[in-house]
Amino acid sequence: MKIAEMIKLGVKGFKPSEIRSINDSGISTDEIISLAESGYSASDVNELITLAQESGAVQPGHDEPTAAREPAQLSGNEGEKEAVYLDKIKAQDAEIEKLKATLATVQNQNTSRNLGPKEQPDPRKEIREIFKGIY
Repeated sequence: MKIAEMIKLGVKGFKPSEIRSINDSGISTDEIISLAESGYSASDVNELITLAQESGAVQPGHDEPTAAREPAQLSGNEGEKEAVYLDKIKAQDAEIEKLKATLATVQNQNTSRNLGPKEQPDPRKEIREIFKGIY
């Protein structure tokens, strides 16, 4: 721990004995300073440190427990579940391909379809209708 960090902790209300115990715990002083800035008192921080050490949590700077590194034992039915999922995926892939083909067919039908009006109106007839309404 650097002297500047110790001074920051002292300004936040930590006593030298508490700073020493924090330094011995191996927890980052930046984390402790941010806790102190958030309103945690020195006793609260010490209590958090002891709770973390009692629960067996991994402390910064220490390795993880070796039991956590070992792969979990697989039960015998994982292969069966995997086969079921693979079958479902294959069925869904087949359905997707079928839907893609249907979509392509419908799109081709729509492109050749005339969506406009069948007959263009005669502008002369429209003008006659307009003048009929005037007289």
